Amino acid sequence: MIVTVTPNPALDKTAVVPGFTLGRIFRVAEPQWLPGGKGFNVARSLRVLGLEALAVAPLAGHIGAMVRDLAQAEGLQLDCVWFAGETRTCQSIIDPTTGGVTELYETGSPLPGEVWEQIIALVRKRLPAAQAVTVSGGFPRGVPLDGLRRIVELAQAAGVPVLLDTYGEHLVHALAAQPALVKCNQHEASEIVGHPIDEPAGALAAARTIQRRGARDVVITLGAQGAVGIDRTGLPFAWGVPSVHSISAVGSGDAFLAGLVAEQTRGQPLRCAARYGVAVGAANTVRAGAGMFERVTANALLKDVPALTVG
Repeated sequence: MIVTVTPNPALDKTAVVPGFTLGRIFRVAEPQWLPGGKGFNVARSLRVLGLEALAVAPLAGHIGAMVRDLAQAEGLQLDCVWFAGETRTCQSIIDPTTGGVTELYETGSPLPGEVWEQIIALVRKRLPAAQAVTVSGGFPRGVPLDGLRRIVELAQAAGVPVLLDTYGEHLVHALAAQPALVKCNQHEASEIVGHPIDEPAGALAAARTIQRRGARDVVITLGAQGAVGIDRTGLPFAWGVPSVHSISAVGSGDAFLAGLVAEQTRGQPLRCAARYGVAVGAANTVRAGAGMFERVTANALLKDVPALTVG
């Protein structure tokens, strides 16, 4: 089982609107509602890939109840902590004619410190059966600065690897705990190293910097340019992206992480796991909705993921 922690979950609403422009009225026939936040997307993607996943998240209010009900309806396992407030909503508007995506993300209610203590307790409870723990997405106000680091230390003391796909000061603080893997996109990596990253060679240099700060393995995704990384032995790698007809890239980073985790739990080294992650991320772009891809599509795309020469 993979435990996926979502510090700031959401109700994700997606509308496919051909010819979308600002300042007009559009009537959406079939909007898509999903339990969202990056950890939920990872859990959904893991299920597609044939792995058992358990989502852990704080939920609040009427929207939180909808997130719970939707998760149960699609068969996602869920451990949640309830608190006063309201779970946020996130709206994505996809124009399939241009590939453009407009996103409106609420910040969410502040999270009381005692609620985070309960989240840590839920993770501790599940560690004996866990193959890995992922923590994905940003942190709402109220989570203590050492909140992420404590999860890393707790899990790794139990021999369970922790894979982080987050950003900001909570990630920086957690690096000293030497998480098994840090996966981030180029913009998040830029925040850590303090300068822009716009191509694979720069991303690989940033990955080395993040590794020196504590992460054992590092992978940085670059959207249409692929992904680069370095494993704990110092071996670098870089993969390009297979050609697909992309509808929406929303959730593709989460699908990437799920593909990587899935292959690592099956004994594959990081280089190969990241290549499969690229294939899964590409498959996710073919359909609207995070984690709504088909496993057969990801498997078919794997052979088309090219190796890149960097540096």
